[in-house]
Amino acid sequence: LLGGLAMGKIQVSLSSEGQNDMVQGDLDVGAQTWTANLKYGSMGGANMFGCNYLQSVSPRLQMGGEGMYIGANGALMSSYTAKLLFPDGPGADGGDAPAA
Repeated sequence: LLGGLAMGKIQVSLSSEGQNDMVQGDLDVGAQTWTANLKYGSMGGANMFGCNYLQSVSPRLQMGGEGMYIGANGALMSSYTAKLLFPDGPGADGGDAPAA
Protein backbone atom coordinates (compact mmCIF):
# COMPACT_ATOMS: atom_id res chain seq x y z
CA LEU A 1 0.00 0.00 0.00
CA LEU A 2 1.07 3.59 -0.59
CA GLY A 3 4.16 2.60 -2.55
CA GLY A 4 5.50 0.30 0.17
CA LEU A 5 4.99 2.77 3.02
CA ALA A 6 2.12 0.72 4.51
CA MET A 7 1.11 -2.92 4.82
CA GLY A 8 -2.30 -4.29 5.78
CA LYS A 9 -3.43 -7.59 7.26
CA ILE A 10 -6.81 -9.13 8.14
CA GLN A 11 -7.23 -12.09 10.51
CA VAL A 12 -10.43 -14.09 10.94
CA SER A 13 -11.05 -16.81 13.51
CA LEU A 14 -14.39 -18.65 13.61
CA SER A 15 -15.66 -20.99 16.29
CA SER A 16 -18.31 -23.68 15.89
CA GLU A 17 -20.59 -22.00 18.49
CA GLY A 18 -20.12 -18.50 17.06
CA GLN A 19 -19.52 -17.04 20.54
CA ASN A 20 -15.74 -16.74 20.17
CA ASP A 21 -15.52 -15.43 16.60
CA MET A 22 -12.81 -12.83 16.02
CA VAL A 23 -12.00 -10.44 13.19
CA GLN A 24 -8.99 -8.13 13.33
CA GLY A 25 -7.51 -5.71 10.82
CA ASP A 26 -3.99 -4.28 11.09
CA LEU A 27 -2.33 -1.43 9.25
CA ASP A 28 1.46 -1.10 9.59
CA VAL A 29 3.04 2.18 8.49
CA GLY A 30 6.70 3.09 8.67
CA ALA A 31 9.60 5.11 7.37
CA GLN A 32 13.34 5.08 7.89
CA THR A 33 13.31 6.01 11.60
CA TRP A 34 9.83 5.07 12.85
CA THR A 35 7.08 2.46 12.68
CA ALA A 36 3.42 2.62 13.68
CA ASN A 37 0.56 0.13 13.79
CA LEU A 38 -3.22 0.57 13.99
CA LYS A 39 -5.55 -2.30 14.93
CA TYR A 40 -9.31 -2.62 14.82
CA GLY A 41 -11.32 -5.72 15.48
CA SER A 42 -14.20 -7.50 17.07
CA MET A 43 -13.55 -10.01 19.83
CA GLY A 44 -16.08 -11.60 22.18
CA GLY A 45 -18.90 -9.57 20.63
CA ALA A 46 -17.25 -6.22 21.35
CA ASN A 47 -14.91 -3.84 19.53
CA MET A 48 -11.18 -3.65 20.08
CA PHE A 49 -8.93 -0.71 19.12
CA GLY A 50 -5.15 -0.53 19.38
CA CYS A 51 -2.13 1.44 18.23
CA ASN A 52 1.62 1.53 18.75
CA TYR A 53 4.54 3.73 17.73
CA LEU A 54 8.33 3.19 17.82
CA GLN A 55 10.79 5.99 17.02
CA SER A 56 14.57 5.88 16.63
CA VAL A 57 15.85 8.71 18.81
CA SER A 58 19.51 8.04 17.96
CA PRO A 59 21.36 5.25 16.12
CA ARG A 60 21.41 3.25 19.38
CA LEU A 61 18.19 4.35 21.16
CA GLN A 62 14.58 3.60 20.22
CA MET A 63 11.53 4.64 22.26
CA GLY A 64 7.82 4.01 21.87
CA GLY A 65 4.54 2.98 23.34
CA GLU A 66 1.25 1.27 22.69
CA GLY A 67 -2.35 1.53 23.77
CA MET A 68 -5.37 -0.73 23.50
CA TYR A 69 -9.08 -0.55 24.29
CA ILE A 70 -11.09 -3.76 24.71
CA GLY A 71 -14.81 -3.08 24.59
CA ALA A 72 -15.91 -6.40 26.14
CA ASN A 73 -14.81 -5.24 29.60
CA GLY A 74 -14.05 -1.54 28.93
CA ALA A 75 -10.35 -2.07 29.64
CA LEU A 76 -7.81 0.56 28.60
CA MET A 77 -4.21 -0.63 28.54
CA SER A 78 -0.96 1.10 27.71
CA SER A 79 2.73 0.27 27.84
CA TYR A 80 5.94 2.08 27.03
CA THR A 81 9.34 0.82 25.97
CA ALA A 82 12.91 1.89 25.36
CA LYS A 83 15.54 -0.14 23.51
CA LEU A 84 19.23 0.63 23.88
CA LEU A 85 21.75 -1.12 21.64
CA PHE A 86 25.11 -1.59 23.35
CA PRO A 87 28.24 -1.36 21.23
CA ASP A 88 30.15 -4.59 20.70
CA GLY A 89 33.02 -4.91 23.17
CA PRO A 90 36.49 -6.28 22.46
CA GLY A 91 36.25 -9.88 21.34
CA ALA A 92 32.48 -9.77 20.85
CA ASP A 93 32.79 -10.82 17.21
CA GLY A 94 36.07 -12.63 17.59
CA GLY A 95 37.98 -9.92 15.72
CA ASP A 96 39.93 -8.64 18.76
CA ALA A 97 40.31 -12.02 20.45
CA PRO A 98 43.87 -13.32 20.79
CA ALA A 99 44.83 -15.98 18.25
CA ALA A 100 45.05 -19.49 19.63
